[in-house]
Amino acid sequence: MLKQKIEMYRGDNQQFAISAKTVVAGVTTIPDITNWKIWMTGKLDTATDDDNEAVFQITTPTDITITDGAGGLAVATLPTGATSALTEPTIIKWDIQAKEAGGAVHTLAGGTLHVHLDATISTAS
Repeated sequence: MLKQKIEMYRGDNQQFAISAKTVVAGVTTIPDITNWKIWMTGKLDTATDDDNEAVFQITTPTDITITDGAGGLAVATLPTGATSALTEPTIIKWDIQAKEAGGAVHTLAGGTLHVHLDATISTAS
């Protein structure tokens, strides 16, 4: 699993490139993710927060798009509303998981998302 530290500003759209890989008996392969369900969840406390308490949770096909199923590629887009309610700099623990059509679950990436407060809170017209 790839671990990443990502920084962004509150209320911004943030995109995450997803590259699926599976390892079986020490052999890494790129799976066809065409019919997989993918979700990205961000929590303040992964030990105690349930998914319904997450800061955000996005899924296919709404906010995660499979761009090349055979190549194992997708893009997750965190919408503006996912972080706009934060009132102080916040560190969110996140992961991206995928579920194969057959039911197997894989954690593809995870890490921390450091959300900084922005100076401009309104949107420009």
